[in-house]
Amino acid sequence: MPLDEVAVDPDDGGDMPTVDAIATVDSMADAVVVERRDVAAYAAAEGARALVQGRILMAIKRPRDIDVVRRKLLEDCKRPRFAEAARYAKPMGGGSVRGWSIRFAEAAVRHLGNIDCRAAVIAQDEEKMVLRFDAIDLENNAGFGGEIVLDKTVERRRLRSGELAIKVRTNSRGEPTFVVHANEDDMQTKLASAVSKGIRTFALRLVPADILEECLDEILKGSKEDPSAARKRIADSFASLGVGPDDLKRYVGVKELSLMTAHQLQTLRETYTAIRDGEVTVEDILSGADISAALKTAGEKLREKLKAKTARTPGEEG
Repeated sequence: MPLDEVAVDPDDGGDMPTVDAIATVDSMADAVVVERRDVAAYAAAEGARALVQGRILMAIKRPRDIDVVRRKLLEDCKRPRFAEAARYAKPMGGGSVRGWSIRFAEAAVRHLGNIDCRAAVIAQDEEKMVLRFDAIDLENNAGFGGEIVLDKTVERRRLRSGELAIKVRTNSRGEPTFVVHANEDDMQTKLASAVSKGIRTFALRLVPADILEECLDEILKGSKEDPSAARKRIADSFASLGVGPDDLKRYVGVKELSLMTAHQLQTLRETYTAIRDGEVTVEDILSGADISAALKTAGEKLREKLKAKTARTPGEEG
């Protein structure tokens, strides 16, 4: 029924709509809103479907040549600056955990082609956001994915104007660190970091293992060339983070940076990459603390909590 044909109460001279008429208008307005939402959701779903279908068609028409992919990745690893950013290292369990960096993963996906990487927020509340990430090889329909849980909080050394701390902890230097609610900019940064880590975690599984081994050999071979220039570059990189030569000497355990071995220099490179990618902080590195517990993801914590909850006996409270 058109809104201009709504019945009016004849006792009021046709000036005032009846209660039933008002209810009819409200219900029609609600129906219009619901219909618009349904149309928008349908349009979004169809758009996503068309995008995936288009990518699959392109993958069929232009399949990758794995030998070309291998050559391009090895050429990248021969470039000193790329090689320095291709690996990361972070302290854990009294030693170091090493792996491929986000920058290397992005290059690998770019050279592979026909890889569909997508992230979507599947649930959120006031405290957490659950992000689903998937990396799919469009040529053979193989893929990997998982969920990442993001806390809607950030840590600050100083509170901003009007900002309230949720809690306060003391860092390794005895200084207070404030945990506050993340604002929109903070969440955008955390989302971007989570997506980058998702690419590294899941998309790298689509790269053949032998190519990764060859890339590692190329990086290690290149790291032995011109150690003096490499040492200066890594010292300058840490200086941009506020870490001076004396701090580097204490961290590596040498009296002079010129006395570093090739392995120690590579460790410094990988440590800088880990800091830049947000794996660890400068404070974590310089304190020498075992950060394996701190590096446990929110998803792992959530799974442990759920496991503990389901393990309770019937009737047990808490």
